[in-house]
Amino acid sequence: MRPRGRPSWDLSAGSAFRSPFTRVPTAQNYSLYHSLRETVPTINAAIIKTSEFMGTPTIEAEPDTQMEIEAWLAGLRVNRLQTGWKNWLTTWTGNCSEFGRAHTEIILTADRKDIYALSELHPATINLRPSADRYSVEIVQSGGFGAGPILLNPLLMLNAVHNVQGDDPNGTSLLWGMPLVAEIIAKITRHLGNTWERFGEPTYHVNWDTPEGFSDPTGSEADEIMGGIATRFAGSMDSLANGMKQDFFSSGKVTVTVIGAAGETLDFETPMRTLTEQIVAATGIPPFLFGFHWATTERMSAVQASVLSEMIHARGPRSPGRSNT
Repeated sequence: MRPRGRPSWDLSAGSAFRSPFTRVPTAQNYSLYHSLRETVPTINAAIIKTSEFMGTPTIEAEPDTQMEIEAWLAGLRVNRLQTGWKNWLTTWTGNCSEFGRAHTEIILTADRKDIYALSELHPATINLRPSADRYSVEIVQSGGFGAGPILLNPLLMLNAVHNVQGDDPNGTSLLWGMPLVAEIIAKITRHLGNTWERFGEPTYHVNWDTPEGFSDPTGSEADEIMGGIATRFAGSMDSLANGMKQDFFSSGKVTVTVIGAAGETLDFETPMRTLTEQIVAATGIPPFLFGFHWATTERMSAVQASVLSEMIHARGPRSPGRSNT
């Protein structure tokens, strides 16, 4: 037999025969990646734009053949409720960027002579299992209710892997290396929202300074005076809330202050931009595509546009026999 290098996850060279539940381990935290995509809009935009850059392959054939193939692809059932392979390709490449790999099962017609639909499978339900030849891997899907793994037919699977690192065939998510920065951004945004929720609609403190020599042992007079001030102040605020201006009059020294207004708020813009720059740098997408106009010169904008063109060209069709992902 030809020598085969053993991967780090199979140093015993016998994992394929130990148990059907044997898996190629992965360090990807899929639930965390999905949570970050939900929480940070920049990350979600990066995944969407990456799929847009990949585009859709064009059909090159004789005009009649090309029209026939394009019509078939446009009417293909995909993802249960969608139609057209462009919709499937967007989901497929999006999963590949988000989770590091994507898997689609080809559903055949009843007579098994044609393709009926394409069904995207969530990467969290798919595992890679070492095969008996100790080199390739099998694609298995987790069974429900404690059932064993289901071996998927490799001839009916469309698989994509993003950024394979080392000898891990699971690929690497586009979000790899972002969790710490993204979690900080999520905390800053959440705390900013809490601050505005607390201080956005201010609470007032009305204080009446008693005049010199005022004596009120029981406090009844002060309560009566403050009650009148409170009634008139509340009436003035209610009128203002209803769009009517009503002046507030009082006697003596009365001060109105906003509770919490004297406290200093933490800087938001500077740390948010610094952290967002880290995310944008990790995606490799020019910042102006996210709506961030950070380029200060026309020359810098031209350089960013040139970089974008190179990225699209690099992700476009390659020579036959080579994968685009």
